[in-house]
Amino acid sequence: VKSRSLFPFTDRIEMAYSAADLVIARAGALTLAEIMAAGLPSILIPYPFAAGDHQRKNAESFRTNGASIVFDDSHLSETNLLAEVVKLFESGQRDKMISAVSAMRDKQKRSAADLITDEILKLINIPGSTP
Repeated sequence: VKSRSLFPFTDRIEMAYSAADLVIARAGALTLAEIMAAGLPSILIPYPFAAGDHQRKNAESFRTNGASIVFDDSHLSETNLLAEVVKLFESGQRDKMISAVSAMRDKQKRSAADLITDEILKLINIPGSTP
């Protein structure tokens, strides 16, 4: 790993994501939506005290799809986290995770705005974004 930047917090998350090769984060729903939108692979560390253990469930959906590695908070150390990051980059697994995130994003339902726009475009005989 040649260089890294760690952010405990930033109010310009879009800039951080655009510069990132990998995200290491908790597994809240909004964070995962941002990670998916950015198309980034991730190492997720679910917050162990989240209501209903929802962060673990969120993280598991990303792991199941091959888009993330999940670390249990109680087993996390600087050493094993760094080793995992190095392995991701050296093994090519990161590239597979990027493809998995992209596939997850492609499976998401289209927004209502997109659907309405396509219907309007069809009515005026202009091709929309529908394949």
